[in-house]
Amino acid sequence: MASRFQEVKGDYSMAGSRKNDAPGNIRAGQSVIGHRGNVLSDELAERSAPKSVAVFLSRTDGKVLAVSRPDDAFDMNMPGGGIEPGESPIEAAKRELWEETGLFAFNLVEIYNDGTTVAFRATDASGKVRSSEEGLAKWVDLETLMQGKYSPFLRKVLQRISL
Repeated sequence: MASRFQEVKGDYSMAGSRKNDAPGNIRAGQSVIGHRGNVLSDELAERSAPKSVAVFLSRTDGKVLAVSRPDDAFDMNMPGGGIEPGESPIEAAKRELWEETGLFAFNLVEIYNDGTTVAFRATDASGKVRSSEEGLAKWVDLETLMQGKYSPFLRKVLQRISL
C-alpha cells in the first residue's frame, strides 16, 4: 500500500520579523514528513461520514414498509441500520433492506442525508416480506410509522418526498 506521506525539504518558516521567535517553525534545509492532503479535512471527513442508513418503501395503497424494534413489536421504523467498514451507504441500504425484510431493492434514490444517516427511497423492489431477528417486518399505514421512536427523523425524510 502506498504511503500518503512523503519527505519534503525546503524553507517552511513563517515570513516576517518574528519567525525566529515562533516555536515549532521548520528552518531551511530541515527534512519533514508532510501529508499530501489536509490532515484536518481528512479527519473531519472520517468523523462526518454517515454511520447508518434507512430505506423508505411505499405501496400504491399508501402502506409503507416498517420493521419493529426487536424489544418492542409496536415501535415501528423504516428498515435500516449501520454501515459496515468498506461499504457504501447504498450498499448498506440494500443489505439492510434484505436482512430485515427479505426484499431486494433494484433502484434506491437518496432522499435525505444529515451527515450521520442517509435515507433512500426504494422505487423498485422484489421479494416477499418476511420478519427477521431484527424485528417484525410488515406493511403499515403512515400514521403507525409516525408513532415510533424515530418519528422526528421520519418527518425530516418525508419532507423530502411526495407521497
